[in-house]
Amino acid sequence: MRRDTVGQVRRTFMLWGALVFATLSLAACYESQRDACPSGLVCPNAMKCSASGNSCIRDTDTCGDGVIQEEEACDDGNILDGDGCRSDCKSLEKCGDGSEDDGEVCDDGNLISGDGCREDCKSSEVCGNNIVDTARGEVCDDGGTESGDGCSADCKSNETCGNGIWDIAAGERCDDGNNENGDKCTADCQQGGVCRNGVQEEGEECDDGNEIDSDLCSNHCRAPRCGDGIKNRDEECDDAGETSTCDLDCTLPLCGDGNVNHNVGEQCDSGHPGEDTPACTKDCKVSFCGDEYVNRKANEECDTGVGGGRGCSATCKVMVCGNRKREAEEACDDGNTLSCGTCNSTCTEGWTLKTAEGHIKLLRPYGFVGDGWKFAIGAGGDVPVVFEFDRDGNAGSGTVKIDLGNNPTDEKIVERIKGAIESKQDAAGVTAALVPVSGGLSFVKLVSRKPGLAGNQLIGVDSAGGFSSTFEVVGLTGGLGKDCSKGVGCWSDDDCANGLSCKVRDGVNKCWD
Repeated sequence: MRRDTVGQVRRTFMLWGALVFATLSLAACYESQRDACPSGLVCPNAMKCSASGNSCIRDTDTCGDGVIQEEEACDDGNILDGDGCRSDCKSLEKCGDGSEDDGEVCDDGNLISGDGCREDCKSSEVCGNNIVDTARGEVCDDGGTESGDGCSADCKSNETCGNGIWDIAAGERCDDGNNENGDKCTADCQQGGVCRNGVQEEGEECDDGNEIDSDLCSNHCRAPRCGDGIKNRDEECDDAGETSTCDLDCTLPLCGDGNVNHNVGEQCDSGHPGEDTPACTKDCKVSFCGDEYVNRKANEECDTGVGGGRGCSATCKVMVCGNRKREAEEACDDGNTLSCGTCNSTCTEGWTLKTAEGHIKLLRPYGFVGDGWKFAIGAGGDVPVVFEFDRDGNAGSGTVKIDLGNNPTDEKIVERIKGAIESKQDAAGVTAALVPVSGGLSFVKLVSRKPGLAGNQLIGVDSAGGFSSTFEVVGLTGGLGKDCSKGVGCWSDDDCANGLSCKVRDGVNKCWD
């Protein structure tokens, strides 16, 4: 075969191979594209179209799917900023939502000026940001924090003569708040009764003629004293009052120095550094039984909090009852030393959970049931439910009617009492049931919907007429347990008040919601 023919075959073969490779590559690329959006955008593997179809999001992402999920503040179906929902769905992009967005310099979660972030979120309300924040007392703001340039370093003065602020850096020698001559300061703020002119004048305690504030005479011509806001030579600090960095006596705050400084969290200060006293701990906290700190100087053997528990009494003495272990002669131990739950405070008597019960019985025949007689049940609500027997349809507003019309039999009266209570069982907090009596008249049995001690409830009856001689009414009694409050030790859910359950936290069983 000729060389040129062989070369041609080789070239043809190489071209064919390149075409195959390109075709395979295109196929591979095609297979990696998985989701085509309505906008024409095609999302690759592990990606999907956003709800708007304008962008791709990861399969595992929820932001952009158009559904507001848990921990999302919004979801408008895309992952773009600036359209009222941030690209991470964590912010509605509006001032006051607590999230700093584009165009905002701060966002403290409210629309109130004067708290470090202006109501439009455009200023952090600091002097020197070139924004006049009047809510913070600024009258000017030139973008700097230097005095003498038309705006004082604290932005509280526009450094004009007559504004009542002595602007020394602006060349003023006085400023009495006006531009008149003949008073203590001239109209140009250059002369008059001026402090620091070296002459002690009326109203001045001293005048040393200099501008050194921390020497024996302040720049306001006052003798140095603790509390004047000027740190003088014998003072450790002076913040013009108690602060987190200075005590009232112008010494640095120190627990144990005898000065109670509330700004650093001190509740007391015994003057004994590093030592407990009966009334004050070494950390300068008021000491009391129940503060969960064992203060030996106060004769505490233990301290597990208010009410005690976990082997410690309410008087901070070590004990066994209340440790949730039935030991020695204990009849029970529900984990507390209170008279709540299913065990008494001394662990000598226990009981099982009991629900309060009561009843209403008709003792005399129908003719003795009076029109307008009332009784009230309020075991389950703040406002008792009032039931009224009504013969002529004139029952009072706000009462539950028990119909006496059409001469019902005694058994029907009992049934209607039961029905009326049953219709209001949620508000009254009781369930009602008819209990048949062999050879006699049925009666209405009442059972509290609140288990335990909370279900005990008197039933109020009408004192007028012969109600008490016609009906036997026994309030809801006998409820035991389910009355331990939140944070109290427990043995089981039967000890905890309604809405709470017995849970282990920090290794201890307590009633929690």
